[in-house]
Amino acid sequence: MNLSLFLKYNEYICRLKDLVRTGWIRSNVGDGETVAEHMYHTALNTIIIKEVTEDIDIDWSKILIMSLVHDLSESILGDIPTYEKTREDRKREKEILRDMLRELGYPSEWADEIVELSSKEGIIVKILDLISTVYQGIKYIEKGYCSDYLVNIISNSISELDKLIGKLESYQLTNLISFLKGYAVGYIRRCKSVSYTHLRA
Repeated sequence: MNLSLFLKYNEYICRLKDLVRTGWIRSNVGDGETVAEHMYHTALNTIIIKEVTEDIDIDWSKILIMSLVHDLSESILGDIPTYEKTREDRKREKEILRDMLRELGYPSEWADEIVELSSKEGIIVKILDLISTVYQGIKYIEKGYCSDYLVNIISNSISELDKLIGKLESYQLTNLISFLKGYAVGYIRRCKSVSYTHLRA
């Protein structure tokens, strides 16, 4: 039994449970979602979306593992918003995730797929990641939080979803994204038109 590996990764997990996502901090959200909570949301959506998307041939078991580890490197690097990551940030993220996957007994090249979106599975993981982000942003608007930064997170995530969905041949997943997009747009309009008691950024 490798006790050092057990202790090491439980430490990483606990760090992620305490690490609030940077975007929500900048959106002035109180008690924001942590990276661990985001990863759980992403992973559980793998199971849910597998059940509602039957027209795409991919390895869902692989996607589930990739979803569970996709932000694991943030336990070392911290949470850097997607649109602020430099080429060096992505290189470091991939190197750390490759080492982690290897230590955990999974193919290290999955890190390349996750960071570079170089496979259908990697693209799906990113789509699931963005769905989680959009949905969480909507829930914050429902709670009364509204800022330009929050709206931009949702809008940028939707734009990225539009780009990624075109790389997959799935009518059902495309429809799901279209539904989410329409759902989110309604909340964005609400955010822009209603005054809230919470601080605006």
